[in-house]
Amino acid sequence: MTAFGEQRKTKSRATLEEQLNVAMNQTLSRTILTSGSVVLVLVALILFGGKVIHEFAMILLVGVIAGTYSTVTIVPAVAIAWNH
Repeated sequence: MTAFGEQRKTKSRATLEEQLNVAMNQTLSRTILTSGSVVLVLVALILFGGKVIHEFAMILLVGVIAGTYSTVTIVPAVAIAWNH
């Protein structure tokens, strides 16, 4: 694994922004499918679970939504800003 600021040597010298764009496009569908399936389970727990599991599922739902949002939108921007 390379350090954060390093770029792998490839045949085409892509910038960090281009590399992040390719990486995000490759992982976006997996991220959405994974978080979507987890959200479906959490919604089922909220609807059909008891009082104790209802509160726990709500907290997990907020965490999954926040984590997915930050992975898809915030992290690439921070990585580009950090590199400059």
